[in-house]
Amino acid sequence: MSFEKGVSVIIPVLNAEKYIDICIVSLIKQTFKDIELIFVIDKNSVDNSENIIQKYSQEYNNIYVIKSDYAGGAGYNRLLGIESATKEFIGFVDADDCVSENYYEILFTNAVKNNADVAIADTIMLDENKKVISASKYEFKILNNFCEIYNTVDYSTVWDKIYRSELLKDVDELLFPTGVIHEDNLFTLKVLYSAKKIITVENAHYFWYRNNDSVTNVEKNYQKYLEDAVTVFNQVIDVVKELNLTNDEKYAIINHNLENYAGLLFKANYKNDYFRQKLISVLGISKTYEILMTVNNK
Repeated sequence: MSFEKGVSVIIPVLNAEKYIDICIVSLIKQTFKDIELIFVIDKNSVDNSENIIQKYSQEYNNIYVIKSDYAGGAGYNRLLGIESATKEFIGFVDADDCVSENYYEILFTNAVKNNADVAIADTIMLDENKKVISASKYEFKILNNFCEIYNTVDYSTVWDKIYRSELLKDVDELLFPTGVIHEDNLFTLKVLYSAKKIITVENAHYFWYRNNDSVTNVEKNYQKYLEDAVTVFNQVIDVVKELNLTNDEKYAIINHNLENYAGLLFKANYKNDYFRQKLISVLGISKTYEILMTVNNK
């Protein structure tokens, strides 16, 4: 399949009417014009999000709307978007987030110039009052192995990157676990492993709003957070075990997942014995206890 120059941006939507305007405006104001915006409406979305998007689509001919026939969550809806993408690169934005005005121009220009399969941007985390909680700040860099990737990049999220479309459409079993949070981590692992060249770029900012309505709000969705962490971490360990990686690279990937979401399982004493034994089968006893000591001391 041949792709057109530019970026297809996929935005999964589920009851996002409170935030969707800010997201859309940040995308239609991009300095980069070779861009298509693919909004995928979840089957369970019941608010006014779709009507808001349709209104913008009447004015902008690069906005497309897909209605999902299955309540599979953001991961499933992103896969629907990938199937419809026509541009050379694919990016993702969550419907309650936004990006800097030159975000896709910087990512695309650097990816093409350096023949990269994946380009990674900064993430600025904000609370509902737009106060900065944390921020990553990357310099331009070519990442050469998994230790460097997972020790450099703050998040395994899907949305702070662009990906060569051929890469996403060629990766075997490119799956997001259906209906769970943390689903980015498995997707990102498979894609980064398949990429031939990965870079970080400067001055491209993804604004991640940590709003109280988000499904990733730990306090609000604590039990689901734990159960979904079990599902995803289980699959991540299985994939890591099968990939052709050094023990240090396996350690870096697993440590990254523990730091970002799975560490809460051990702090909550949730299936600890099961995962301890599973990690030993991948990392060995010494490395497993080293990594768990780090988690428990944080």
